[in-house]
Amino acid sequence: MKYLFRRYSYPTVLAFIAAAVLGAGALLRPEHKQAAKTAISEREIARLEKFAQRKSLQGMTKYFSDLAAKVAPQVVRVRHAGASGLVWNREGRIVTAGLPDAALDPVLAVAGEDGQVMPARVASAAPDVPVAVVTAVSGRAQPVVRARTTDAQPGAWVLEIARRSDGTITFAPATFRGTAAVRCGETSFQEVQLSAPIPDGMAGGGVFDMDGNLLALVVHCGGREAAMRVEDVNGVARAGEGPAAAVLRSFGMRVLPANADIPSITAHQGALVSETRTRMPAERSGIIPGDVVTGCDGAPVNTPGDLYSLLLAEPSSPHDLEIRRGTRLVKIKLANATEAREVDFERPARGFVAAAIPQGSRAWRAGLRPGDRVISINRTLARSQAGVERALSENAAPAYIVIERRGRYLGLAVGK
Repeated sequence: MKYLFRRYSYPTVLAFIAAAVLGAGALLRPEHKQAAKTAISEREIARLEKFAQRKSLQGMTKYFSDLAAKVAPQVVRVRHAGASGLVWNREGRIVTAGLPDAALDPVLAVAGEDGQVMPARVASAAPDVPVAVVTAVSGRAQPVVRARTTDAQPGAWVLEIARRSDGTITFAPATFRGTAAVRCGETSFQEVQLSAPIPDGMAGGGVFDMDGNLLALVVHCGGREAAMRVEDVNGVARAGEGPAAAVLRSFGMRVLPANADIPSITAHQGALVSETRTRMPAERSGIIPGDVVTGCDGAPVNTPGDLYSLLLAEPSSPHDLEIRRGTRLVKIKLANATEAREVDFERPARGFVAAAIPQGSRAWRAGLRPGDRVISINRTLARSQAGVERALSENAAPAYIVIERRGRYLGLAVGK
């Protein structure tokens, strides 16, 4: 350093030092380049999307599972009915998807989440009515909380929940798409429309919103499962209440007050049989629409109410009936509802099928519909299509016809 100052001036030395420092700084400074954008392949993007979807689905599945566990105490299994049920109130009223024909109180039971089996009694049920009500007393009953479908938003997630025969809960997610009118047999209601068909095994279960509120009851409807909106359940269930529905359920027979003004009906008092169900006690015993029950077990029958009281006093026992069939008096033993048969025979087809019935015509006003099979006219078997057409023509005399319609025999009075 002294040598430099001797040979060069002070400013020159400082200039040398500054140049050296700048040069060293330039050599030691890290190289700064503009960050290049990372190119992600389409394959990687697809992988990331699937990962995000999987995480989202895992979260949704857990949410659905937690929701199903939350409402599980409200969903029971109605044994011997092949369906789930929903606890409707704290008095033990349970709604379910109808009951099999001749389902009697002694064989019904309800199993809840804890596996406890409770005897159940039928409170409301009838053939072709898609809602039934049974009662089973339990102090631990958790009733469903019902929501209005008018408050549900289209596109919102819902969960179908039911209880299997082994006691476990099953569920399936869908989205709500509104409601639409539907007809199941003789019953009309508003169906909750969902984004996917309801899986098998959900009958008697419910469709719940994401807060655990009930939107619909799952019922059988024409070979499929349908979601009946919660607002319609009580009204439909009322069709299965009362002694008339109980007699139809237990014996497969519907009766009306006798009316001598009906063609071929000569009785002025009694219970006129207007319908029988195939393979049920009344039909198996030989009772046909148009018969008038005038006595039961030795007691007179002047009104349908008399017959209801006598039959329902012993629904599981056979009954001796006195019947007026046209001008004849016949005695028939009405089989009990639990009578077992070793062999069940299919009746051969009889009568003639109505292919088309003009609306407003005489036959239409009487209740005849396309597809009905005309079995008899004024107690005489229909033997020719021409004879059926003459009896149903606009200028024909009043007649009483018996038809077969989807497992039912119905009596219809065809007037002017």
